[in-house]
Amino acid sequence: MQKYKVIAFDMDNTLVDDTKAREYAITKVAEYLQIPIADTLGKDFMEFDDFFWHEWEIGKIIIPKDVADWVTYIRSKRFQLFFKDYPIDIKKAETLYHIYSESIQECIIPFNGAKETLHALKNKYKLGIATNGLKKLVSKKLDVIEAEPFISYIVCSEDIGVNKPNKLFLDTLLQVCNVNKEEILLVGDSLTSDILGGMENGIDTCWFNPNHLPLPQEYEPTMEIDHLLELTRKL
Repeated sequence: MQKYKVIAFDMDNTLVDDTKAREYAITKVAEYLQIPIADTLGKDFMEFDDFFWHEWEIGKIIIPKDVADWVTYIRSKRFQLFFKDYPIDIKKAETLYHIYSESIQECIIPFNGAKETLHALKNKYKLGIATNGLKKLVSKKLDVIEAEPFISYIVCSEDIGVNKPNKLFLDTLLQVCNVNKEEILLVGDSLTSDILGGMENGIDTCWFNPNHLPLPQEYEPTMEIDHLLELTRKL
């Protein structure tokens, strides 16, 4: 008997190449600010951005109580912090955030095998998206992959107020998909959000590891793949 009823995919750096998109978008932000664009700008921003979101995941970034739109605030604040050597208040940081998010849409690049994998699985499983990324970009990205009609569930952190690996996010995912823990597989590239979230909440995970990174001992994904189509052979 088939074990899983739902396969839930992370979006960024799992179905689409978020690295190239972020590199492109931060360059557009720097151009708007009219500041020198160093060769290491993309790398420096991604290191900062990954650290920032990890700090958010573990509760080290606090949102002021008077902030009504926490999504815009938290996504804008990182630009104020990254460009700390320039006079950028939170209002200007919001402008940078909007430039960044619009630029992301200009550089959506599916991973090899993303479309084929979703097409191969659509008749056997219900498919879902579980993302910490921008909700408004999910449909755009799925449209580029040519897979939006096959996605039954979409769960975004901004709708819940917390990111993976928070238990509330995973509980919401189970509720939206209407499955028990044993009936869903979470596929993603991030050890600290996708894999850890699954481990801490009793959900099977598949680590997408196209760069063949070593697996730290503290993480135990249920399975590991280096190409998305490999998932169709493992299931």
